[in-house]
Amino acid sequence: MKQQSILLTLFAVPLFTVVEGCIGTDYIQDPPSTFEPRIEITGDAQALRVGETLSLRASYYDESGEEASAIFTWISSDPAIASLDETGLVTAHQPGQVMINASVFDLSSDPFLLTVVEDMNSVAQVTITPETVTMRPGDSVVLSAVATSIGGDVVTPTRLTWLSSDEGVATVDQLGLVHAISAGTVDIVAEADGVSSNPVTIQVEPEQLTRMGTFQKNPGTSYQVEGSALLEENGSGGIRLRFGDDFSCSRGPKLHVYLSKSNRIGGNSRDLGPLQSTSGAQSYDIPSGIAIDEFRYILIHCVPFNVTFGFAELTK
Repeated sequence: MKQQSILLTLFAVPLFTVVEGCIGTDYIQDPPSTFEPRIEITGDAQALRVGETLSLRASYYDESGEEASAIFTWISSDPAIASLDETGLVTAHQPGQVMINASVFDLSSDPFLLTVVEDMNSVAQVTITPETVTMRPGDSVVLSAVATSIGGDVVTPTRLTWLSSDEGVATVDQLGLVHAISAGTVDIVAEADGVSSNPVTIQVEPEQLTRMGTFQKNPGTSYQVEGSALLEENGSGGIRLRFGDDFSCSRGPKLHVYLSKSNRIGGNSRDLGPLQSTSGAQSYDIPSGIAIDEFRYILIHCVPFNVTFGFAELTK
């Protein structure tokens, strides 16, 4: 009887463990995704002739990213050019351009740009390419603008004008050459014979900081270290140290790469780990919390014998 009791206990323990693990798994759930509510306007055309009509459709997307029912308020920036009824039906009255918005309570759509023309040969639409651009201060890019008629034929305008919404961020000349000035966001618009394009949004990112240096041997040793080093932002908020193809170093036991405020190891020096190779290109991620201008030197240091083989002084 005592032997049977022991066997029952042995079989009961793993059974209890399995059940407990399943219960814990059943209650693990990912948090639901949330989105910014938005309204989108769609239509079969962006240009009308005087007297024509166009049905626009507005769609409301809620916090879950799903389309939901809503009653929209339609607004035309100039009803004398094109007016709307409560269903989103547009009627064109006279040549010009209007911005059309659909709103629900305090939420409004991005504007829908509509052009009204009088004849088939007038400029009805202006399109800029590329549609999105990312730049850094000092960069330049050339944009192209094409004007088309309501039938889709290319039209040569008598006048083409380029405009920047913020010349402190980026300027544009009358050939479409954009020059980035400082970090920020700017809209560029092309206007052909009074008809404006949809804006192209240009994102000017902060200037990427870099620091460079050239390795040299430690004068107090016979070891050789040479080549280039580059400390740079990696585009995702971090910092990376790169050695060039020309890097080479004498062999030694347990060589490590250090950041240092002087050309020797000190209490504030930071160990980046083992030297990956004594020759050729290689890179090291800098730990978070270290500023790109915090340290002045890159050291190649032999840890067991506390000897610095060489160093590179970083400059901007």
